Amino acid sequence: RVATRLLGEHALREGGARPVGSVAGAGLEFLDHREYQAGDELRRIDWRQSARQQRTIVRQHQREAATDWYLCLDTSSSMVDRDGRKWQLASQCAAAIAYVLLEMGHRVGLLQFADQVVGLIPPGRGVAQYLRLTQLLQRSTPQANGAGSQLGTCLPRIAGGSTAFVVSDFLTADR
Repeated sequence: RVATRLLGEHALREGGARPVGSVAGAGLEFLDHREYQAGDELRRIDWRQSARQQRTIVRQHQREAATDWYLCLDTSSSMVDRDGRKWQLASQCAAAIAYVLLEMGHRVGLLQFADQVVGLIPPGRGVAQYLRLTQLLQRSTPQANGAGSQLGTCLPRIAGGSTAFVVSDFLTADR
């Protein structure tokens, strides 16, 4: 729930790079009240407001839109440590973030990078997408000694309206 609240604050995008404002439609987030019109769903009637204003009032909700997200996971040699916990934690973090974003209805892709992009799964939705992401994460390991962290190699692969979430240890020197 905390992650949903935090990630839900992100400016939603629909069908391109322009953010979607507060637009009435099907959704759960309350937007406003308006007077009842023929054809409105009865379950949308706000009975308390209707009693106060002595006319039938319905609740409007914000239309929900999804965003494309790319998880950019650093596979450089700096992600290697003696017991492998750094890589394991980074992979688990990417899997958890993917799960939350997919559960919220977003499309999620994965870019693994070092000196170049070494793994790519285009954005998708649903359980099958989560399985693709976690299978790639399970098969992956950090690069051998000398591989650097070049996040810029991900930029050409990320579509203009997508959002990126980077999992890395940029504070550690590459080996």
